[in-house]
Amino acid sequence: MQRAKITVMKAVGLEVLSNKLTSYAFNAQVEFEDTEGVWIRDLLLTILFRDANVVLVPATMRIIPSLALKPDEVIDRFFAAQAMASLVCNRSREINLTIINADAVARLITLIGYVESDMPNLVALSKEFCLVRKLVQVVLQNLVEIEDIRVGSTARKFIPLLMDLLRPIPNRSSAPPIAAQLLTGITDGSDTNKLIMAEAGALDALTKYLSLSPQDFFEATVSELLRILFSNLDLPR
Repeated sequence: MQRAKITVMKAVGLEVLSNKLTSYAFNAQVEFEDTEGVWIRDLLLTILFRDANVVLVPATMRIIPSLALKPDEVIDRFFAAQAMASLVCNRSREINLTIINADAVARLITLIGYVESDMPNLVALSKEFCLVRKLVQVVLQNLVEIEDIRVGSTARKFIPLLMDLLRPIPNRSSAPPIAAQLLTGITDGSDTNKLIMAEAGALDALTKYLSLSPQDFFEATVSELLRILFSNLDLPR
């Protein structure tokens, strides 16, 4: 399999893919004329990026901004996120920081709870190609493992976006607990992030969510986040 990936990389060339992705990101007419081409290329990148040797190719760094600038079509964002998931799982600090700097996270967060409920065909496709299932969680959890991201200003940009998902959302019932789980990773060990969440109304939002009697696992997730928030002695009691 590894030899096949290297063969594809040499035959197709990440440089060519990079140029194509850039044209799709910035040329709406090209995107309109070949809507399938975008996600198919991203699927190919997803498979190629599982190989650390491919990730180290210089063209990879130039591809990342194009992945972050995907159109609004869910399928395009889904496969762009799959390619990023393959990248972050290589645990390259340089690659992960490049993803952060490309402002890709905001688009990733828009997929939370959406793919699972409204796009079952993508879930089926994920099984066929052995793609990541808990897509956004995998990407963000790998990113916040980097301390500079978790305790720095970057993570604080995630907080309001994830906070918006704590309220019940029609047809995206899994969004609140997923958001709570991700917020747990961002706030645990950072008193600054806890205060930012509290000031943004997290305590009220989480309490209201618990009042809806969520399922046991979801209740445990939200309760754990509340416990972490209240572990900050500076929070008002």
